[in-house]
Amino acid sequence: SVLFCIFIYHGGIHHTFQMDGLNKNMPVNNQKLQPWTSDLDAIRTWTVARTNVQLYNQLIAQGRPLEELVRVRDAYRLSMQLYAGKYGSDESAFITHTIGVASIMAGLGYATDYVAVSVAHNIYRNADWGDARGRSKRPERRARATEYLGDDVEALLSRFDELRIKRDSFPGLLEEAERMDDRDRGLLTIELAD
Repeated sequence: SVLFCIFIYHGGIHHTFQMDGLNKNMPVNNQKLQPWTSDLDAIRTWTVARTNVQLYNQLIAQGRPLEELVRVRDAYRLSMQLYAGKYGSDESAFITHTIGVASIMAGLGYATDYVAVSVAHNIYRNADWGDARGRSKRPERRARATEYLGDDVEALLSRFDELRIKRDSFPGLLEEAERMDDRDRGLLTIELAD
């Protein structure tokens, strides 16, 4: 399955860059989570969230505080507005895809800001902003995103858009990832989960 391939690839990055995304040392707002990925049976049986309620329940089960749940909810509200009426190739509402990416990031133990970015990860590329301006991070779009996400999450989202993998950039990705800081490696993990 695609999810299994993501974990294998992410596992390779973990080994190469000594990232903490796959072990119990990944900090989440002064907490330590025990990501389920350390248990192979859990990987085989874990269900990726497809709805906002499933994602919230996953975050609650991890012990994330209410203010972090609110941040994810706000990202969901923005994405729901921008993806209204948009469907994926599997004929499901497009928002189920972004929820799935966020669920993977939560399952890997990433901080809630990365989960919130995951919910809104593609809004500068394929969302309907109602302005017929195509793909862009226009100032008015960034301002609207900031209203929902806050400055820190919007800055991560904007940086994520800059790091998107392109066909010609993929061959040098591992070499480039070695030079990335933890923030960019986390954003790269969103790209791989995508």
